[in-house]
Parts: sequence; C-alpha cells; structure tokens
Amino acid sequence: MADSGKRRGRYRKMVQTVPDVLYEIDHRGNFVFVSEAVRIFGYEPEKLTGKKFTSIMHPEDAKRVSREIILPKMKGRATGDVRAPKLFNERRTKRRMTRNMEVRLLSGPGKRQERDFFYVEVHASGVWTSLARAGSKSLEGTLGIFRDVTHRKFFEFELAHRYKDVLNVLMKNPDGMIVVNRNNEIVFVNPSAEKLYSKKAKDLVGTVFSEPDDGSGLIELQLPGTSRKKRVLGVMSIELQWEGEKCRLVSLRDETENIMLREMFCEASMRDELTELYNRRAFIVLASQQVKISKRKNEYLYILFADVDGLKKINDKYGHAEGDNLLREIADSMRAVFRESDILSRISGDEFAVMGAASKEQDVVVAKNRWKGHINFMNGEGKFPYEISLSIGEVCEVPSAQTGVSDLLDRADRKMYEEKKRLK
Repeated sequence: MADSGKRRGRYRKMVQTVPDVLYEIDHRGNFVFVSEAVRIFGYEPEKLTGKKFTSIMHPEDAKRVSREIILPKMKGRATGDVRAPKLFNERRTKRRMTRNMEVRLLSGPGKRQERDFFYVEVHASGVWTSLARAGSKSLEGTLGIFRDVTHRKFFEFELAHRYKDVLNVLMKNPDGMIVVNRNNEIVFVNPSAEKLYSKKAKDLVGTVFSEPDDGSGLIELQLPGTSRKKRVLGVMSIELQWEGEKCRLVSLRDETENIMLREMFCEASMRDELTELYNRRAFIVLASQQVKISKRKNEYLYILFADVDGLKKINDKYGHAEGDNLLREIADSMRAVFRESDILSRISGDEFAVMGAASKEQDVVVAKNRWKGHINFMNGEGKFPYEISLSIGEVCEVPSAQTGVSDLLDRADRKMYEEKKRLK
C-alpha cells in the first residue's frame, strides 16, 4: 500500500512539474483542472477553475478553435480528417483528435507588463462516457496539453523575412531541423536532429524523409541498435528557398515523454485516487463494452454491488484515516479474489462494484461467496479493532437488447439493500 501511495505521489508531482500545461475542461467549455505550469503565462491555476477556456484566448483565435462557433459554419461540409477543424474543446478522439494547433494565449495578470500574448501549441482529445442505452455516449469534456512556442514562432517570422543568418540559426536551434527537397530527400540536418535520429548528418542526407500520412503530425523512429526502443517526433514544416531550390524546413521535437504523460493523465482520470480501482466514470465505460460483448456472444455476465456496513461508525470512532485504510483493504481484497479480466470499481464513498464474464448463472453466487470468504479471513487475522462486513447484491444473466449498465447497477443495488435489511 505504501508503494501505491508513492506512485500516486510521483504521478501528481510529475503532472505539476512538467513544463507543458495539462488541462481538462467540461462539456460546457469550463476549466475543471489546469496544471501548475500555467503560471508561466501569468495565471494562477486555481483561479481558472470554472472559467470558460475562451476567457484566456485571443478573441480572434477563440473564434476559430471553439466548437460552438466553428461547427455551425461547417454544417453539411465534408472535410475529411486532414482538413477537419482543430478545436481547443475537442470532442474527437484517437486518430481524429486535435494535434499541433497553434493559438494565441492572452497574458495573465502576472505577465501583462512583459507581453500581450503567447503563442501556444495545443493537443486535445474528447472524453466520453458510454450510457446504458447500447451504442449511446455522453461527452464528459476534453483533456488537453499545450506548450509555449512563442520563441519558435518568432524564429519562423525571422525565417520568412531574413535568410542571411539562417544556417547559423538552424545549427544552434534546440529543436531538430532538417531541410527536405521536392523529392522528399533530406538535404540538411542540424546537430539536434542528429541526436534525435541517433545518426550522423552524412548518413541522413540523401535519404527519404517519412512524412506523417495520417494527419497526426507525428512520426515514429526505431532507434538504431535496439529492437524495442522507439522515439516519437512531432513534425511541423514551412516552405523556404534553400540554395535556390524550393524546399521545406521541417522542425522535429521529441514528443515521446509528452505522449506517455498524456496517456498517464487519461489513465489517472479514470482511477479512484484512494484505492486505485476504476472510478464510476471508468466503470460505466468499460462495463458498457462488456455488456456489448456479452450481447454479441449471447453469454452470461455478472455484476456485484457492495456497500461497506458501518463505515460511518468506524469513521466516528477510529477516525477518517482508519476509514480510508479500510476502503483500501477492501480494494486489495477485490484484487486478490477476482480475475484480472474483471472490472473492479469504487463507485462512490463506501460502494464498490465488480463486473465479469460468466459461463452460467450460478457463477455470481460463487464469486460473491469467494469475496465474503476472503473478508471473513481478514477478520480472522485480528488486525482490525472492528469486524469488516459487506452487504452485496448480485445479478447474473445473458443481457437482452435493452439491458444497459445503469439497469444492471440499479438491480444489483436493490438486492444489496435487501441483504442489508436481512443482516440487521
């Protein structure tokens, strides 16, 4: 348990110390989380909570990256993935999410004396919850990340108007910079790009540059001499004249850690911080998929809904720290008893749920008795100054076309209360 607490602490520290800003906005476009890095733009993160994301954006840019403004104008127009609008309050996910979107962020109170705005690069993805009705989803909001690219923009402006010192600027640029001709052949590589590719310029010049072909703005490199280690690079390009020829200047930045961080951030948003089980939102999403699978295969599934008996009395007598410890112990009992493929969740304060595949109706009784048996074993160890008790309701069936997760939870909840009344 101490190790899991340390992991949570390390993750929170990583989110709050990474130089890029991580944010979450709800389906109305209001911030619900902004990481500490937003202070570099002159804002206090806690003061942004509840505010519209457009309140910190340059008005001209807000008009072109807000879903509520852009989408009505594009109604009926087919754009495809590449030409689709990029949005700050994105609802699309995976391949269709917003990547490499540049906007101007207004300077916060702490930076207004220095400049009026910053240029930032945004990546954003929608967060959805599956509803009880098969195939139906509800938009939770948007998870995103943005970084300061003001210096890079000034560099691009300089390139557009000046060429005399281009080579010197390129050689010193911390981002990987390559020049690609009309045949997509590399004709120039700076030292930073050599490091990214783990190759010398002489080995890269003349080779064909692999352009992102899926609209993601990302390429994946297999590093030399390794079978597993890969590096993911963010790619942006502008046109320029290079030695009298029309070429493209390509900027490369290592996005490997940021992508891993975004994945961790999404995972963390689906976990209960105290127990590290799935939270209610994640349970609904994952259980909805399990229901669909059971419907398609015409197979049984079961759900257990449990309530911790007497948690309030334990909190009142022994303190909330002991109550929290009890909840963690119950989560550990679930991990010990149930299969890795089962969906384990802390639904709310003292309520837990489990869903899993079954081969017959009696499987749910076996699973319930196995859990209760483990709780009895924990009581027998004598490590608690009280007796742990769970009231558990169960449902096991082959779901019909109309069956949804909410319906299964409600029925298991009612059976749980029936058991609680019998035990009193």
